[in-house]
Amino acid sequence: MLHAEKADIIKDVIDTFDTIELLKQSEIVITKSEERLAKEKERVKTAIKNGLAIPYDRDKITAAELNLASKKVELHGNLSLLYLKLSMLTDVNISTLENYSFELTPWTLKNIGQNFSDRPELKALNASVKAYDYKLKMNKNAYLPKVQAVASLSYSNLFNASLETPYALPGGENINLELDKFELAPAYFLGVGMQWELFSGLKHTNETHIARIEKNIIEEEKSDIEEKLELFAKKVQVNFDVKNQQLVLKAQEMQVAKNSLNLAIKSYREGLISISDRLQTETEYQNAVLNYYNFVAQQRMVALDLLISTGSLQIENLKN
Repeated sequence: MLHAEKADIIKDVIDTFDTIELLKQSEIVITKSEERLAKEKERVKTAIKNGLAIPYDRDKITAAELNLASKKVELHGNLSLLYLKLSMLTDVNISTLENYSFELTPWTLKNIGQNFSDRPELKALNASVKAYDYKLKMNKNAYLPKVQAVASLSYSNLFNASLETPYALPGGENINLELDKFELAPAYFLGVGMQWELFSGLKHTNETHIARIEKNIIEEEKSDIEEKLELFAKKVQVNFDVKNQQLVLKAQEMQVAKNSLNLAIKSYREGLISISDRLQTETEYQNAVLNYYNFVAQQRMVALDLLISTGSLQIENLKN
């Protein structure tokens, strides 16, 4: 059961790392949008001076910049909380964690087992079944006679002993026997003792019956958990395949949004679209990028669930 708890902790740590990296990607997207809007704003200011644009365009860009600044403040607050949580989980200083970074990429799991027999829950139940097997054997042996070897070594000594007899000498004096010392040579004793409880009542019978019932309960529980784990493993595998297919589509959406943004920038500078359309395209691109990385984080969590479902949550599998 400790292995199951360890897996939950590993998943929590990785999920926290992924969320931190997701927020960092969000910050990159916001920063790049701010840079594009800043350039656009300078161009609009120049156009206003020349009478080619109106202050409305500049104000709309300013409002968009303020919205991005607000998102960035919220983002930094969430990052601080996540670093604090990660520090508590790993016992690593926040300053050290802030210097650590990695690329948030999908997991391509390879060479993982499709069998869930290594799940810690099943190992625990197998151990319980085995324990009841030993208990049944112990109760069965209780019917057999108990044999014990016995060995002893003893000495006998008698000092200053006297014995009065009812017999008398011809002179009328009683015959009394006195013994100054009597010693018996060492006496050895070897033997075998046996105890066989033929009439011990129903004690052992009841214990054996209870052990069999408890073993059957564990075996039924094991069978039920095996069915659930098999279903869970299939479900996670399907979810993993679906996430991988969705990531391909999300990557394509992100590329389309990028192309649309580049087209919108050119179209706005040529006066073909309004500032609202230009800013809407900027927002759509931001959402497309963040949506992609959000799906990457989801795919990684499903990959972890797949590793856990097959009992393959090991360091070498986490390096993919």
